[in-house]
Amino acid sequence: MNRPPRGHVYEHGPNTDRWVGWMTPEDVVRQGRETTMREDWSHEIRAVVEHAKAQLRERTTWEGDVREGPYIAGLMPPAPGQEYTVAVALKQDNDGRTFVWSPFELPWLNEYEAQR
Repeated sequence: MNRPPRGHVYEHGPNTDRWVGWMTPEDVVRQGRETTMREDWSHEIRAVVEHAKAQLRERTTWEGDVREGPYIAGLMPPAPGQEYTVAVALKQDNDGRTFVWSPFELPWLNEYEAQR
């Protein structure tokens, strides 16, 4: 992974309580050490999480508190030649709202919130 792009942010109500398929950064790093991932994977994952949190603070109503997360989910690139990367999500402690950052647009997240 290279430097993360500004990306896309999504904000949802407090109804997200299942994190199937999402992993903590620590679990991702541990799993990476058990596979063929590069040595700098740990640093890159942590940098992406910090970047995502900064984007969420800047562009959403996230107050900086965390009830659950941050969690990471792998994303296949939307076009050939783009690099595999991750999305980052967390649940705010104050009111339970859920926030997601992704380097790629995830339009179904907007549609999901609009249907609520």
